[in-house]
Amino acid sequence: MGKGGKSKRNKSKKAKQQNKQRQTRLKHATEVKTEISIRGMLARTFGLLIALTGIISFLFVVYPRISAYPGEIVHPYRPFENPIIVKNDGYIAITDIEYFLELEEAFIANQTFSDFTSIGKHDQIPELGPNKTTPLSMKKDIRAPSNLVTSAIIKLNLSYQSKYLPFKTFSNIYRFKLKKNIYGKFFWIESYNISN
Repeated sequence: MGKGGKSKRNKSKKAKQQNKQRQTRLKHATEVKTEISIRGMLARTFGLLIALTGIISFLFVVYPRISAYPGEIVHPYRPFENPIIVKNDGYIAITDIEYFLELEEAFIANQTFSDFTSIGKHDQIPELGPNKTTPLSMKKDIRAPSNLVTSAIIKLNLSYQSKYLPFKTFSNIYRFKLKKNIYGKFFWIESYNISN
């Protein structure tokens, strides 16, 4: 075999090696691009998760949580002089609290009466701090003959705002029941407490 045949073989071999090197470089470049793309996607996903966690944490902290429950019976023979307690269960102050306490239903002299729309108290509390309570009194506003009342349902309408969500007004309705025992003393029926 002559020099021409050897030269052709060498060129062919060299071309194959160059082609193989090109393929190797191309494969490496593709792997690097894929790795960069995966890293970028993971970084974006991680960033999104951090942002979502931050938003959820913020809302959890600023979202108002309020509860209402019957206070201690301080006047067992005068049912409407016993307080209802409102508590801020949240982490920040609740503002612009408006409430309306009304006598929704009363059992008087063996009859149930439920048209008490004009009997009630509408008032406002400017602010209630975290984990703070305030009593709501019905003393001057609900006038029904205590000696004739044997049970009563008190309705509390509450509306309020979170200090950091001033554009949103929240509202709750609570109902509590007072009942007279055989000794003529009133007590709260705890199981009746209803909120919606």
